[in-house]
Amino acid sequence: MAKIRISTPLLIGLLLVAFIVISLLFRIFLPYGDIFVGDDIKYASNDAYYYMRLVDNLSHHFPTLTQFDPYFLYPGGNIVTSLPTFHWITAILAWMGGAGHPTQNIIDLIGVYLPAILGALLVIPVFFIARALFNKWVGVLAAGLIAVLPGELLSRSMLGAGDNPVAEVFFTTTALMFLILAVKAAVQKQLSFSHIFKGDWKVMLKPLIYSVLAGVFLGFYLTTWQGALIFVFILVLYYIIQFIINHLKRKSSDYLCIVGFLTLLLALIMLLINPMSSDVTLAMVIALLVPPVLWGISKLISSRGFKEYFYPVTLAVIGGLAVVVVYFGAQGMFHTLLAKFNFVFFPTGSSAITTLEMTPMLTPQENIFTTNVAWGNFSTHIFIAPWWLIFGIGAAAICAYLLYLNSRNGNGVSLLVFFIITAVIMIILTATQMPNEYNLLDDQVKFIPGVAIISMGVLFYTLIRRGQEQRWYISALWVVAMIATLSLLVVFTTYSNIRYLALIPLAILVYILFKQSEGDEHLRLFLVWSLVILIIPMIQRRFQYYLAVNFAVLSAYLSWQIIWLAGIKKLVKQPEEPGIKGAARLEAPKEQDYYTILGVGKNADFTTIKKAYRRLMQDYQSGQEQKDAESKKRMKEINKAYETLTNPRLRASYDSSRRKGYEKKSAKSKRKGQTPKLYYVNTILAIIVVFLFVFCPSISQAQAQSQVVSYALSDNWQAAMLWMKDNTPAPMGDPEAYYKYYDALPPGEEFEYPESAYAVTAWWDYGYWIIRVAQRIPNVNPSQSPGPIRKVASFFLSQDKDAADALRQELNSRYIVADYEITTGKYWAMLNWAGLDQEKYIPTFYIEQEGMVYPRQVFSIDYYSTLIVRLFNFNGQGAPGGKAVVITYQEALDVNGIIFKLVVDAQEFVSYQDALNFVNTQESNYKYEIVGVDPFTSPIPLEPVEGYQLVYNSPTSNDAIPEIKIFEYIGDD
Repeated sequence: MAKIRISTPLLIGLLLVAFIVISLLFRIFLPYGDIFVGDDIKYASNDAYYYMRLVDNLSHHFPTLTQFDPYFLYPGGNIVTSLPTFHWITAILAWMGGAGHPTQNIIDLIGVYLPAILGALLVIPVFFIARALFNKWVGVLAAGLIAVLPGELLSRSMLGAGDNPVAEVFFTTTALMFLILAVKAAVQKQLSFSHIFKGDWKVMLKPLIYSVLAGVFLGFYLTTWQGALIFVFILVLYYIIQFIINHLKRKSSDYLCIVGFLTLLLALIMLLINPMSSDVTLAMVIALLVPPVLWGISKLISSRGFKEYFYPVTLAVIGGLAVVVVYFGAQGMFHTLLAKFNFVFFPTGSSAITTLEMTPMLTPQENIFTTNVAWGNFSTHIFIAPWWLIFGIGAAAICAYLLYLNSRNGNGVSLLVFFIITAVIMIILTATQMPNEYNLLDDQVKFIPGVAIISMGVLFYTLIRRGQEQRWYISALWVVAMIATLSLLVVFTTYSNIRYLALIPLAILVYILFKQSEGDEHLRLFLVWSLVILIIPMIQRRFQYYLAVNFAVLSAYLSWQIIWLAGIKKLVKQPEEPGIKGAARLEAPKEQDYYTILGVGKNADFTTIKKAYRRLMQDYQSGQEQKDAESKKRMKEINKAYETLTNPRLRASYDSSRRKGYEKKSAKSKRKGQTPKLYYVNTILAIIVVFLFVFCPSISQAQAQSQVVSYALSDNWQAAMLWMKDNTPAPMGDPEAYYKYYDALPPGEEFEYPESAYAVTAWWDYGYWIIRVAQRIPNVNPSQSPGPIRKVASFFLSQDKDAADALRQELNSRYIVADYEITTGKYWAMLNWAGLDQEKYIPTFYIEQEGMVYPRQVFSIDYYSTLIVRLFNFNGQGAPGGKAVVITYQEALDVNGIIFKLVVDAQEFVSYQDALNFVNTQESNYKYEIVGVDPFTSPIPLEPVEGYQLVYNSPTSNDAIPEIKIFEYIGDD
């Protein structure tokens, strides 16, 4: 019976298909019940509702998009300049699915499924990135990891997540994939301008095709998100670093100028087709000029015979002058671009304080260091927590130690033995305390770098020590030093008060990038990308969805190193060195010596080898020798020798194979016809450790996360919005006005709303739900325009009737929608936006018990007097007043010198007056405050709120407080 053989490409293809199916399982099957509820279709993110509102309009007027949206905000509306590419795709698919007349159901089906499909397809570019950087099996592992990684990426690419992030990640990952392939192909083929002028398509075809595709997907990204300049910054930073390295090494940068310029040119063309904003376009024009300017300056300095260091100095001077010129010559553009930069790296204001996704990943709450958020997003990839997973590190260390004991050669041993040293050091660090000012919680696992951070340390180490023989413990110490540097970068970046210190480890890492060997230009691009993306989530946790791609590749790299060196290396007939494509052919035959073939010494540099190769090729390509069989064979040997010795990785492996006598040992092993069984044990153990330690934590967390769609519209909110749509008058006087096309406004003019127009006032979190589900006009929405939000916050917190009436008239508010959270969990956010002191409304006192101090938040008299509390908590009907609590406290200082209120005593009184009488009779040095402990039981009498009527309560059971209440303004009696 013939054996069924599956080729390697087919096997990899089947694995990728399996990963896509698994990814869809997490993204579609598990959350299905939270998105499809009865006849309703929900979305899993807040912003998705407004983008789908524009998709609704575009689908009805395809291919024309409304130029103005009066439903966006009242008053004012919104000028619609463009729709993100991701939502254009949604509208196109809906239009096609509806044969030119899409129904609302078709639009919603496309809208909820497309994010999950894009998230699953992310498997493909991640595979090709890892394969291009390392090898195909690293690509397979990376593809498997990206399919199951939990956290922000999963939540933003699940069923119904109709917002931009999934498209941002897909477009940037695909763009970087093609750019890495373009740079790699251009370097290997030594692409230059002469090939362009001669039309040598054999050399330039691949690099140009990859560059064009990279530019197209970068263009898609630029037209998807307003903050897309962050990736343009990454590319420009890489180009500057690589141009400087090439100049210092006297290497041609033609290939980099061609690839860089073409990529940015295509992206700019895409941006001009679907413009997002003029400042982004202008920034892209400037970025487009960077490659040719860097190339031209390099050529000019070289032609004049100046020293190599003149080049970076000249660039620094020109860069400084350019900043000065733009600052003084175009201050508007300068400040706009600076604002976009600060939005990512230095977020400030109420938005940064009150928006959860804009908090740092490691200090999500008031500078309290915790790995919980990082663990929830990346599990073992970035931090090793909780404590029991330390045993996983121990298992990996045992695996490494088995290799060390049984390996017959020292090649690669240091790479695994460092794992033992790192594990020991990081476990010791677990028991140490971080600086006190960071307020570490006692129950939190301390900072322990995980697989991806360790992998980055390994890569940075290999850049500066590749090919150099040294003892294993020296290699281990180098890697630990790299991990420590990365850890400092992470910690420093997290805290705004010491963020500038992050420049020190960042400078060290950038310097290491300059030490990289030739032939690794594409790896340098990946590391620059990874460094910048590593920093951003430490400032804003929302950007963790970008980091997932880099961490999947990095974790896959280290995982494969463990599996490879544990035993597979000894089991394959033609070993494939990790990170070196084609390394299976690196055995050095005894009769061949590549150095002798080229006529160079063993320590010859790249330039010497290149000159020798050109000289030999000229000799063997002349005259009739080209037809001679012996000459052809000799040319083949020369080409093989040149290909090996000019590639740092191939050369290092070739040298190692010659020193250790790989061919002799391999032949001996084949004569015996035996393969040591211990290598099978090592390999199986390594695979088990990698699966349990790297994959399993992610799989379990992804499964738990997918079963609950945290940010989907609740059933009560959905019902409330549908009630409003069906039971309130159309604000534009026409129920179909929601789908109408609105022309652009002439410059300086404002939209004239009809007399029937009115606004619905709710907190900004809910504005997009009001627009799309209820088809009504909110006063504020999640776009976070500061002026309207402050006005609504002031209205809700009004304690004076006249002030509240004045604000209501300005807002033209006819309905107020409030939920349970607005007077409890989100009340502090309103205070922040209104510029009011939280301690005046919801003071925090600290109670000492058994030597520990615990916070307790209560409610002041001012809290109960605010409009939103009187409406939601008491239905606007007033309250007779009930029990009051008098807190006796003293002010104390914590370890950081911050004043807090330490409770001495607390007494309950039957009425506010009794509590007040008690306070007035006290003569001690303590302080007193009358408060309530239940937000729904006022200690003071409250008058009914005049002019408002409760018109809707969300369904409840067991006399529970309704989640949603809607009030209508009916005017004074």
